[in-house]
Amino acid sequence: MKHRFAVYVSSVAALGGLLFGYDTAVIAGTVEFLQKRFELTDIALGWTVSSALVGCLLGAWLAGGIGDRIGRKRSLLVGAVLFFISAVWSGIASSAGELAIARIVGGIGVGLTSMMTPVYIAEVSPARMRGSLTTLNQIAVLTGMVLVYLVNAQLAVVGDEAWRIASAWRWMITSGALPAVLFFGLLFAIPESPRWLVMKAREAEAATVLQRMGGDRNIDEQIAEIHRSFFKQEGCFSDCLRPPIRRIFSLGPGLPFCNRSPASVT
Repeated sequence: MKHRFAVYVSSVAALGGLLFGYDTAVIAGTVEFLQKRFELTDIALGWTVSSALVGCLLGAWLAGGIGDRIGRKRSLLVGAVLFFISAVWSGIASSAGELAIARIVGGIGVGLTSMMTPVYIAEVSPARMRGSLTTLNQIAVLTGMVLVYLVNAQLAVVGDEAWRIASAWRWMITSGALPAVLFFGLLFAIPESPRWLVMKAREAEAATVLQRMGGDRNIDEQIAEIHRSFFKQEGCFSDCLRPPIRRIFSLGPGLPFCNRSPASVT
């Protein structure tokens, strides 16, 4: 298969989406146990559950600058490390406040990977496969959600009620360390984004990556196209308010507000 390596690289990067799905859904199975363990009010419970989203917001906001500075691959590595730290720290948290802080740390990693994963896949994929390979990220997100629901379901029936309140939720959250380790390890087997390499004047390395990806066009032509993309005229925010862009712009950002958070399903 000519594009086998491109599929493999995109699949590895898509594990960043799996971490996103895993972290988003894992808290759903812990809500009842957390409230009893720390004797939380509804407001305190709501903050503990949703605190990771604060980190996601921060991580997504910083992702562009971090990705341009240290590269797409290293950004994904940082995200995996933060997610691992969060999973372990959350599992040993001694208070709801400490748990919230740990989840914010994980949220930063998830926000970072959720932004960098589709960017990386789009930049390494051959043009005619770009749409198909980018969808791997969304498939991985949903896979992560399904996987963690299965893990939570198994842990929720282990031991008696006292054990579940004291320990089950810890194992649920800590289980996220396993996919984080897997993601971190596999990232060392994939290359840096050729677009970022060209951005840093490392054309020879970019050419090697493009060659391995099995693109259909001449390598020099692909690198020249990347160079040209850096100098394309940039738009401004007011362009988003002009028809027909205005309609697309209003629909796109509005879609996330229609999603029901998995954490609300208890």
